[in-house]
Amino acid sequence: MVDHYQPPFHRFSSPQGISLDMVGNLYVADTANYRIRKLDPLGNVTTLAGTGQFFSPAGVVVDTTGNLYVADTNNHRIRKLDPLGNVTTLAGTGQSGFIDASATQAQFHSPSGVAVDAAANVYVTDTWNHCIRKIDTSGNVTTIAGSGQSGFKDAVGKQALFANPFGIAIDSNDNLYV
Repeated sequence: MVDHYQPPFHRFSSPQGISLDMVGNLYVADTANYRIRKLDPLGNVTTLAGTGQFFSPAGVVVDTTGNLYVADTNNHRIRKLDPLGNVTTLAGTGQSGFIDASATQAQFHSPSGVAVDAAANVYVTDTWNHCIRKIDTSGNVTTIAGSGQSGFKDAVGKQALFANPFGIAIDSNDNLYV
């Protein structure tokens, strides 16, 4: 067996989020190394981004066109890594807060999970705001579930309560799982 993890370049440190693309590449949020990594089907590990762009990335998800969305937790932003390797901010000012607004004005507090639907809307677990947020294709950020108060309550939309939601996934019927 060949060890593809030669120190120090391919050691993971506190990996959290993972996402699989349609050809079998696994994308990993290498949280404590502040990097986004790709593990191909042959076991090769490459660093896609992470030379100062990220601060404790947690969740990752890849869409059908190869864009990778990252919950950049301690930068309080949602980032986008395109297939050419360009990293841009999809939403968030970089200041922790709780503001629904356009992508450049919206605020998150330690987002940790991301999911993307077939229409390219991005869903976020906004962990310390105790809610689920949506970034639509026009760049508008809205709260779709949770009130901002920590708790446990099954209800509709903003009447529901979460306590530090972390992971999120979406199925083929656009049902969200938190």
